[in-house]
Amino acid sequence: MSAVATREPSVRGAERGTAEPPAQRLFDPQGPTLEDSILATWRELATWVRLGMTPMQAIAGATRWPAVFLKKEKDIGTLAPGRYADIVAVRGDVLTNVELLQKPDVVIKGGKRVR
Repeated sequence: MSAVATREPSVRGAERGTAEPPAQRLFDPQGPTLEDSILATWRELATWVRLGMTPMQAIAGATRWPAVFLKKEKDIGTLAPGRYADIVAVRGDVLTNVELLQKPDVVIKGGKRVR
């Protein structure tokens, strides 16, 4: 008979009842929130850069190339006259620090400023 040490997953604050365990959020019947999904996208870009892509390649990988794959590159995927686009503005240069995209200062969605 062998003894195997097990450890319960923990989240800072969970012992005080102030934090929701991540697994509960991920497997909530209503699913992750829109904010969870958006933040995951920005974190993914930072991960691509850490793995060797340039920031521009990571940004294109999240915008231009999906539009090409969907055969919608004439309508979405890049900023150009006549195209549909949501815009984020940050303080700083995302080509030297792509993680700035995780904290946008201005967000324009559907032609209206929402942040």
